[in-house]
Amino acid sequence: MKAFRTLAALFAAVFLFPVFSEAEAARYVEGEALVVMRGGTSGAQAMSDGYVRSAAEAAGARVARTYSAISELQGKVIVHVKSDTKTTEELIASLKENPNVLSATPNYINRALRAPNDPYYQNGSMWGMKRIGAEKAWDTTTGGGKSIYAAVMDTGVDVSHPDLAGVINMDYSRNFDTKDEPDKNVQDNDGHGTHVTGTVAALGDNGVGVVGVNWNTQVIFLKVFTDEGAPNGLIIAGLNYLADCLRKDPSLHVPTLNLSLGSWQGASPEELMSNPFFLAFKALDDLNRTVIVVAAGNESLEVGAPSPVNIADDVYETYIDKGDYCYPASFGRFLKNMIVVGATDADDAAAEFTNWSEKYVDIAAPGVAIWSTVLSKKAENPNEPYGSDDGTSMAAPHVAGAVALLAAKYPDETASQLKERVLDNANAGVNPEARGYYEYYDGTKVYVQPSANVSSYKVSVHGLLDVGTAMNAAAPAPEPESAIAVTELAYDDGSPVNASAVTPNQEVNLTYTAVGSTFTFPLYPTVVAGSLSKWLTGSSSDDGYVSFVLEPGAQISYTVTATNNSTGEKSTLDQVFVATGTVPVPPVVPSGSGGGGCEVAGMFALAAVALLAMFRKGS
Repeated sequence: MKAFRTLAALFAAVFLFPVFSEAEAARYVEGEALVVMRGGTSGAQAMSDGYVRSAAEAAGARVARTYSAISELQGKVIVHVKSDTKTTEELIASLKENPNVLSATPNYINRALRAPNDPYYQNGSMWGMKRIGAEKAWDTTTGGGKSIYAAVMDTGVDVSHPDLAGVINMDYSRNFDTKDEPDKNVQDNDGHGTHVTGTVAALGDNGVGVVGVNWNTQVIFLKVFTDEGAPNGLIIAGLNYLADCLRKDPSLHVPTLNLSLGSWQGASPEELMSNPFFLAFKALDDLNRTVIVVAAGNESLEVGAPSPVNIADDVYETYIDKGDYCYPASFGRFLKNMIVVGATDADDAAAEFTNWSEKYVDIAAPGVAIWSTVLSKKAENPNEPYGSDDGTSMAAPHVAGAVALLAAKYPDETASQLKERVLDNANAGVNPEARGYYEYYDGTKVYVQPSANVSSYKVSVHGLLDVGTAMNAAAPAPEPESAIAVTELAYDDGSPVNASAVTPNQEVNLTYTAVGSTFTFPLYPTVVAGSLSKWLTGSSSDDGYVSFVLEPGAQISYTVTATNNSTGEKSTLDQVFVATGTVPVPPVVPSGSGGGGCEVAGMFALAAVALLAMFRKGS
């Protein structure tokens, strides 16, 4: 048997025309692409304006799906297009000829992160729950009942399983593997999602089977797998749906989302900042309401670093090419509310398959011989639908379940605070060295150090999950706040703008910075007619500006969030503009020296907040 179950690559670099090898062809859905358009604010608005449809038709394709919530949250229109006549390579080449297209990438397929069975497979021992201190946590709470939801994105779930009956919330759960709109048929045909869900939330104290980290909670299940795997487009659709539910219902409490899936591709994380896949995660991350828990992967390779070897796999008939990175785990350092999870065994050693990183893998959890719920039709005894499995897929739901359990006791903590609570209270004494990748020589497994310069490489940054200690630890420090200021507000001709009265049909340019830091975040150009509410974030490598045009009588409202990449600090500013038709009035500049830039910036910020207050009162 080969050493790995290798996963499909995600994306080629978005800045160049992709070159596809024959091996890569199995990694994505042929004839499809994921596209980021320049400008725009939502898929629905872009479709009504026609420029997205026109771009697709010009490339010989049609729009299969828009992602309105993510598009609005990220300030870029993201769409899924299909062609019946062109290959993916031809379709992307055509799309790239359109100046309105920022990036176009294949619809890569993700795989469930389950490792092969091995000799230490054993029956009937839920050793992992004790190892993470669950019993100590259960003395405080066994879950949040129907007020707290844990989201799981996977192959589906056995909704009739005796240990999951009543746990799956069918009002919110959705299946995205449909030709039309998502439906509620989330039934599992594979078994992976059922096993993962049992670790998160199997019923406890009911006298049968297993118990999840949560005994008493609700699960929102997002089915994104086809028979071939989970295409990026379906994962984006699931993230879009969850983000949309959260923004429409401020009371909806979904403190965690588990993704035990992944794939490999040749671009580094820094190269994927404009990629639809990253932007979808970023949109959910920016809401600061959900901790995104992802499995590190099962290739014995370093997360966040290029693979040092080529890997072939007979199971999926796909490849990891030398130089590829694993995703979404390699996004972790760029998302404030993501936790990447490696795997340990019952001896507190690193699972031989686990991916690792002392920078990108945040925490470890049990991932070998993990007993949980399985599909009745796949169980050795259908009357006892339980079984053991291995993989970082099994480790991640321990952490997702722990986050949801902690949220039951601390319902007012943000996603960032819950993440901090989990990581700061991990057992640093159990953080074993990873084994390095391995190769077969004449049937003998040989572990290979990734570099002669590396003598020690831990599985994770923080060590083993300890939910019992986290449950009773002191509250995390309040999230730091710093000011955001409007440092430039002018029309395209350079004349100043009165923020309360924007001239209709005239382009307005704004520049924002985070005061007290060197971080300037980009606000990508948008053209809006009507009302808009959006969150805009980015990196220090781009210009910090936004452009917009309002029709007479239209209004626009921004809630802007900036993140300092060095410190993780976030700041927000509310801004409202109304197209009244009034000729812009130059702002009054105070006489005298005027002091430092912080004082001037502060006046702009205060004016914007005051204007927003008037707008909300109906003034």
